[in-house]
Amino acid sequence: YLRLIATTVGVPSHMVRRRTLVEAIYDIIVGQLVLDTPRQSKTLDLTATGPIKTDLICVGLSEQGLRLRHLNRTQRNQALGLCHNW
Repeated sequence: YLRLIATTVGVPSHMVRRRTLVEAIYDIIVGQLVLDTPRQSKTLDLTATGPIKTDLICVGLSEQGLRLRHLNRTQRNQALGLCHNW
């Protein structure tokens, strides 16, 4: 999907990547402080970070705070997706 986006937008494919967990959390915090609106309250950003090669960590924002989920690469969920990088 990332390669398809890169081709459609005309960006070199090596410049399109999933963000790391740290980058995703940073974007949520800065977005909240600057825009004063919660981002990703109904979605989870699937990051490139994972404890092992076959697993990934997702991040989102809920009323209780940041949500982190550990998922297998093959797991599907409607809430998973991509979020642009600031």
